[in-house]
Amino acid sequence: MRLSSTLLLLLSSPFLASSATAQEGQETSTKHEYQSDVSRLRNIVVNSLYGTKSIFLRELLSNSNDALEKLRLTSLIDKDVAIGFGELNVTIRAERDPAEIGGIGRLVIHDTGIGMTPEELKKNLGTIAKSGTSDFLSQSESPSAKADGNLIGQFGLGFYSSFLIASHVRVASLPPPSVSNPHPKQYVFESAADGTSFEIYEDPRGNTLGERGTEVLMVLKEGEKEWLEADKLRELVAKHSSFASTFPIYLETVQTVTRPVSPLEAAEPTSSASDDDDDDDEGEVEEEHEEKEPETEEVEEVAFERLNKAEPLWMRDPKAVEKEEYEEFYKATSKDSVAPLAWSHFKADSGAGISFRALIFVPSELPTDFWGKAEKGIKGIVRLMVKRVFITDDLGDNYIPRWLSFLKIHVDADDLPLTVSRDTITSSRFVNQLQRTLIKKSLDLFTKIATSEPEKYEKLWKLVGNALKIGVTETYTDRARLSKLLRFETNLNKFVSLDEYASRRRAGQTQIFFLAGVGQPTTELAKSPFVEKLHARGYEVLLLDQPMDEVCLSHLRNYESMNFQDVTKKGLKFGDEDIVEADEKAEQERLTEEFSPLISWIKDAFKSVIKDVIISQRLVTSPTAIVSDDQGMSANMLRVSSVSSSSFDSLHFADPCLASFFQLMAAQSDNGKEDPMLTMMRSQARALEINPHSPIIKGLLEEIVSGDSDEETLKETMQTLLDVTLLRSGFELENVNTFFGRVESLLRRSINVSQSAKTKAPPVKPAPEVEAGPLADKPPVVESQEDESVVDLDLEDFPDLPVRSDETGGRMYEDLEFRNTVTSDEFKVGGGGEAGGFSMEQLEELMAASKAGGHDEL
Repeated sequence: MRLSSTLLLLLSSPFLASSATAQEGQETSTKHEYQSDVSRLRNIVVNSLYGTKSIFLRELLSNSNDALEKLRLTSLIDKDVAIGFGELNVTIRAERDPAEIGGIGRLVIHDTGIGMTPEELKKNLGTIAKSGTSDFLSQSESPSAKADGNLIGQFGLGFYSSFLIASHVRVASLPPPSVSNPHPKQYVFESAADGTSFEIYEDPRGNTLGERGTEVLMVLKEGEKEWLEADKLRELVAKHSSFASTFPIYLETVQTVTRPVSPLEAAEPTSSASDDDDDDDEGEVEEEHEEKEPETEEVEEVAFERLNKAEPLWMRDPKAVEKEEYEEFYKATSKDSVAPLAWSHFKADSGAGISFRALIFVPSELPTDFWGKAEKGIKGIVRLMVKRVFITDDLGDNYIPRWLSFLKIHVDADDLPLTVSRDTITSSRFVNQLQRTLIKKSLDLFTKIATSEPEKYEKLWKLVGNALKIGVTETYTDRARLSKLLRFETNLNKFVSLDEYASRRRAGQTQIFFLAGVGQPTTELAKSPFVEKLHARGYEVLLLDQPMDEVCLSHLRNYESMNFQDVTKKGLKFGDEDIVEADEKAEQERLTEEFSPLISWIKDAFKSVIKDVIISQRLVTSPTAIVSDDQGMSANMLRVSSVSSSSFDSLHFADPCLASFFQLMAAQSDNGKEDPMLTMMRSQARALEINPHSPIIKGLLEEIVSGDSDEETLKETMQTLLDVTLLRSGFELENVNTFFGRVESLLRRSINVSQSAKTKAPPVKPAPEVEAGPLADKPPVVESQEDESVVDLDLEDFPDLPVRSDETGGRMYEDLEFRNTVTSDEFKVGGGGEAGGFSMEQLEELMAASKAGGHDEL
């Protein structure tokens, strides 16, 4: 049992229990209005953020833990800030109101941490200083928005979760003595759950917190009595915070115990009798003493029960830890409301001779701003402890590479100097070797999931697959291991690894075929002209629809002994060319000779656009395809690299990784002019492949050989075919308007419309004269005009709608919000916070049902 003199004082002097004392404090109080963002945040916290109120205890205990850790770290850096002799701990105390005075009671959470000055109370509890808060709140308040993890966790405002159960909250805080503040005073922050302001004033009770600390007192709302139950508090701490804090968490209780009465002093008997009589008397006294029962009394004692006595999760044998324990630990430490997707729990030794235990968690969801933060580097991924004592969560920029920055990692080392500064830790041999171990163990975890739990790995890949592709481009050391984790869709299968692809390779095949098209569905890529022959012959082709796919493969260059082959480039080889039969070679030579007039004509007429014309080996049904040089840039990469930073701002991408990749490419060419190498690659002439079996190509050959067609008309037809082929091959047209002009010309010719026929448009009314006067102060009010299609709707004509009576006796329609009028296009109705609607056919059904009930009017 532990007893605190400070807490005993609090028991005898309830927080602001005396109205006179409270009034005395109010005389010097300072009233502040909440920022609008804070009021909105409190409203979200109380009404919609959490699925359960019990989360408040986790948030407040987390804040207390942070205050204790900050005090300990501050004392290492600043010698003037001393921890003193008191224990660093957190205490929970429940105070019930007597039945005769009504009310529920108060729940108090007290820590002996760093404490806060009046300025810090205002800053930390009364304002929001984080950028992006307003945008985040707006998204959270949207009816259709999905809650993004834990808002409290994002902005460090766990304090506001207290209003889930409290109608009134008072926070007393006392910072430790320092050079700038040698005699600190205890101040109080006070606010009501539904208030728009808060007060800060010097505590009229004086110093009740001892050397320093913070005490949060919550006056419970009606119906929240359960939070005063000791068993309930034990349950919540065990669930959320048992392993989240390295400091003791105590539950203070007042118990009624029975104990024997201690007499001040027993009266001794007196006698003048002889020694024999004395002996007899002693025997009689002893006999009477044995028969007498001891007196007892009932007293109240303060007891302190430690709630987090269990060994930290990471210190236990992984085989002895239940799945639910890992999930609750992750939620408590990461402040994520969703259980992790996977985790790794292990013990390892560094080359520096220091052993450590670690937990690596993979979240089930990523924050919406993850990719933006990952681009700049995310800190706080690794939480480093030594013998259960937190040291730091800042091990330097990019300590964990950004392609693994979605992880949450806890490390507890057996030995490391606790008095070194953060810079010394960052440059230590142990920390450098720890980095390699954590990366290796993370890849081990991914590999294990991919091998033994393929369904879970599909979820993991969907979540962080793009990050792993970025890893291929940024690391050489782990590139081979990452390549085995890559997954793609193909023309024949879904979710294919490179190992699986290689195992299904055809005889003689030494290439891994791929087709890239950012943003295009794989179903459309599978229909590309470049895939026709490969698919028909049974070859598998990787379909790359993600922004990092082609860049990733370009860094890999090969997998095992197989090279990557872009099927949109010149020189496509199947791998069985050496075993082609003689008649096939003869047929190819014959076709080349037969179509030589067309080939020569195209080369001469379009030599500025087409470098070469080839009889295609890859087309089956499509007439033509345009291929890049085997050393050139593919159409996909040309599109990606053409995005400038100025045009990027106007683009919106559903895939955040796609946006990040385009932004990265744009940054590389954001110097006012394009990179010369990119300009050269963009202007490279391309090769045209023609399908000799296509009716269009055969028709063009006949026109060229006969010489009967008009030269200009033939060129216009061929130019249109080239433009269509460029688009279908993934390239961009230099002049879109000219292309549409040619298409219009072909359309006119096909329906016998004269090429010179003009559009006879009615006269165009010119705009009024330039306004000479100044702008009005307010925009003009435009009166709405009634539309004949608008129908008035009387709710009384729908007797079967669910109704209830309000306090005034009127009729209210449950879960329905009707507009006063409805258009003939759609009848809108909202319920349950989501938009819904009835078509006119459904409205007519409602009308019929109403008339069937004897109501003829609508």
